[in-house]
Amino acid sequence: MPIIVKGIIIDNEAPLVCVPVTDAQQIGIIDSAKRLRDAGVKCIEWRADFYEDLLDSEKLRDTLEMLRDITGEIVLIVTVRTRPQGGNIDLTSDGLSRLLIEIATAHCADFIDMEYFNFERPLTLIGQLHEKGAFVIASWHDFNKTPEETEMMALLSEMKGGDPDIVKLAVMPGQKKDVFSLMKVVSEFKEIEKIPVIAMSMGQTGAVSRIVGEAFGSCITFGKGKDKSAPGQIDFEKLSLVTKRIHECL
Repeated sequence: MPIIVKGIIIDNEAPLVCVPVTDAQQIGIIDSAKRLRDAGVKCIEWRADFYEDLLDSEKLRDTLEMLRDITGEIVLIVTVRTRPQGGNIDLTSDGLSRLLIEIATAHCADFIDMEYFNFERPLTLIGQLHEKGAFVIASWHDFNKTPEETEMMALLSEMKGGDPDIVKLAVMPGQKKDVFSLMKVVSEFKEIEKIPVIAMSMGQTGAVSRIVGEAFGSCITFGKGKDKSAPGQIDFEKLSLVTKRIHECL
């Protein structure tokens, strides 16, 4: 069923366009968030793994509180990815768990994105994040390939079993048919399960999946602001315009 956050219905028709903030210093993070707010962005992802003071608890909380005040009614996703996950920091699974709980404890993030299969007990972690009042996105990324359709379906189903609020699948296509395989899997999964899904095929070949999310059931798409956080992201203003036009035509 749809999730309502700050009056915004997630998984309702046209996908919500989210823009990442990837600055290393607090002053840049805050400046980027203000510019996106002033540009009318409705969803911001703070890629906290790029923040140089991420492991300083006092500075982390201060930055989170500043982001909360700036974003106001904008949906705020906080994501920490380690280097093996395509991120910018080295942390053990236990260290990452503690950090995500610390972020949730600040009560500033609407969603916390976690790389589901990085944790030995993801169900336990999701429960702990829920206890702190955060919604959870359970993610799985493959920056090298697009798995077989049966495997992608199994991954979505297993993540759904961990009781997150949204499941996310991001894969790298080797050829155009891989993009359609992803869209087919998500469409079939959505026919069976009611949980919201974020899905994208990365790189230039997969860019179309960021545009037509409404057609196959993806509820959030990621556009590029000052910097991109993943291959194939499209300028958020262009992406917002085209997804709106597609919605009007469907």
